[in-house]
Amino acid sequence: MRIFILALVPLALVAVVQGFSITNCAMTPQNDEDNPVPERETVSLDCSFESTVESCLWVHDEPLNVGTHTGGTHDIKCSAGSGENGQNCQALSRVQYTFQDNRCGIRISGTEPEDTGKWKLSAIGLSSSGSGVQTATRDFELFTFNQSTLVMTDEDDNDLMGGTFETDYNCNERENDWEEGKSNWETVTFRCLAYGGRPEPTFKWYIDNNDNNELSSESHFRINTNLESVDDKDQYIRNLESEIEFQVDDKLMEILEQNNVEINSEDERVSFRLTCEIEQGTSSFVDSGYINLDINKSYDNGILPASTIGMIVGIVLAVLLLVIVAALVLFAKASGTLCFSDGRGRHEPVGQKPPGPGGKSRGHGGVGPPPPANYGRKPQRTHR
Repeated sequence: MRIFILALVPLALVAVVQGFSITNCAMTPQNDEDNPVPERETVSLDCSFESTVESCLWVHDEPLNVGTHTGGTHDIKCSAGSGENGQNCQALSRVQYTFQDNRCGIRISGTEPEDTGKWKLSAIGLSSSGSGVQTATRDFELFTFNQSTLVMTDEDDNDLMGGTFETDYNCNERENDWEEGKSNWETVTFRCLAYGGRPEPTFKWYIDNNDNNELSSESHFRINTNLESVDDKDQYIRNLESEIEFQVDDKLMEILEQNNVEINSEDERVSFRLTCEIEQGTSSFVDSGYINLDINKSYDNGILPASTIGMIVGIVLAVLLLVIVAALVLFAKASGTLCFSDGRGRHEPVGQKPPGPGGKSRGHGGVGPPPPANYGRKPQRTHR
């Protein structure tokens, strides 16, 4: 496929007149770099003069050859004189002469990208006063359509058009932790290059065939378009590059799911197509390419990981143990099998009478029934 950017636009340049003047020049159809002549069409270049034209010379160089010829040579050189109207140029049969007394022109049929650029006319004729042979010149600037050549690469310029690129999703969602040896998200960059488009193409990125959801509307994707330099003196050939960069993270998974991409597969792989589409001006020409992306992602079967299950079991057992202990304590307190600080002595049985007046214990130590009346007194002798 050609890599030229060619298009046709009329440029009526200044005529250099030396007594043999040009009255009017025209190019049909009108064209410019944003509205080039479609491929395989016909373009007419024509000038009228004040007096009779003796001969006309037309020359043209392809965009990449401008300034490279020496010795008056050109890619196309067509010369015609009176009586050659309707004949074809020997250098290029697609060029036909239109020649009349005071008119000189050419018809270029089957237009091609290489036709873009300057077509230069040099006409020879008698001056209006008949004083001698004079010359007049005119340059036409022509722009013809050129289809862009589409190429897709990674950031290392590896050709990936229709190929596969593999990367990783570094988070294990089931374990809620980074995969072993990983601590951050992967970042990927891809380029879509349109070589030689005329008119200049516009770019569109989307997932799979969902061209109604342009990724430029998603802040997650960073997209930039740049003009690449070309060794073309008159800058008729322009190569454009659109670059897209994004992280392979949970936000990407969310966007993929919105585009009906399976993001939790048992084969532990998320697969989709990253599509780049170009459209060239009013020509409505559309072309597209894609890269297959395979993302390695651990499968989440919905079952809690062992570590989480162990933690939950530990918490449940701890709660059960606390409940059992609380129940035992309540039971012991209610049955009196344990002593509690509730106003009784450590060994005071339940139901013991309280101390007597003055805070003194009744009897000996306040424990048991009251002592007999003669307790603590010496027994009296009885005399016979």
